[in-house]
Amino acid sequence: MPALYLSSSTIRTILMGDSPIASLRACMLLGVSEMPSKTRLLSGLQRADRKASPGRAGSTQADWNNAMKRRIRALVYPLTASAVVTSILLATPAQADTLGITNLETVIRDQAGDNPTYVFTNKVTNSNTTVTVVGEPSVSLGDLWFVGTSTLKNSTDAPLTLTSESFSKSFSDTVTNTVTKGVAVANKVSVSVDMGKAVHMGTDLTTTWSFSDSSSTSQTKGVVYTAPSQNILVPAHSTATVTVRLQQAIASGDVDLSTDLGGIYQTLSCLGDSCIGGDYPLYDDLAYHQKYGTKYGKPAPALPSGFTLDSAKKALSFKGAGTYRATYGANFDVDVSISPNTASAPAAQSYSLTVPAV
Repeated sequence: MPALYLSSSTIRTILMGDSPIASLRACMLLGVSEMPSKTRLLSGLQRADRKASPGRAGSTQADWNNAMKRRIRALVYPLTASAVVTSILLATPAQADTLGITNLETVIRDQAGDNPTYVFTNKVTNSNTTVTVVGEPSVSLGDLWFVGTSTLKNSTDAPLTLTSESFSKSFSDTVTNTVTKGVAVANKVSVSVDMGKAVHMGTDLTTTWSFSDSSSTSQTKGVVYTAPSQNILVPAHSTATVTVRLQQAIASGDVDLSTDLGGIYQTLSCLGDSCIGGDYPLYDDLAYHQKYGTKYGKPAPALPSGFTLDSAKKALSFKGAGTYRATYGANFDVDVSISPNTASAPAAQSYSLTVPAV
């Protein structure tokens, strides 16, 4: 789409009107699917007026016209075959690895070098978005949750094999995930993953990873765990007490985040009494700046850590990171304590069994 030129007075007229049709026309003229607030746009226009209005001292209409011509020449540049590199990954050496959420608008501003008044990423798309568990989780033992107790009494003169009760009880499995290195785009980049399957919890527990949210989010699911009955050999004139507890496991580890960004981004640059709007293909524009420099001829900075230009996919690829912590039931601990009922009964004894949780 070619650059669009609007006077700030025209934009003010559209924005200050109460007609919803006028607002819709503004969105269509500016080429954005979501209109920024009137306050944001008008304040931007006011700042531009103060900076570059022809009426200010030392500024003439000719100066204004020349400035606009320079800006127009800077915004219009050829995208020729020479701008497309043959390597799979096109980028200057990435900056040192950093954590946190990187705003795509900031990346675009840094690469273009002209700092437009507004950058819109509403039409930036994402594809091949994945979250992958890195290696095996680190597993430690957590709390022991009481499930139930059976009492087995043998009043005969011979040993007997008695069967304990089967117990079922509901506990909560929880997965907490945190994005430590992400990217913020107007259209949220997110993906849902069955972390229960990914970390071998034994239950399905799906969580959503939002690449732009660095706060920890948790997903909890009630799970009914059943401890099977146990056959216990009870000596003559003795009582066996069978206590069942569910052993909690805590699994933690890292994940890799990945997505391919494409589509177009939009800008609105205001200078004096006029504004310029334009649509730019994300990959082609950033590839151009990485090869030829900013719109003012200076070398473009290295792409932030995690970003690469993939010429095979025609996409700005992003690699991020995150962490997870899962708590779930792993095994049943079965403690058996046998005590004599009479003086002639065998001595007291105790032992433990481990039974897989189901």
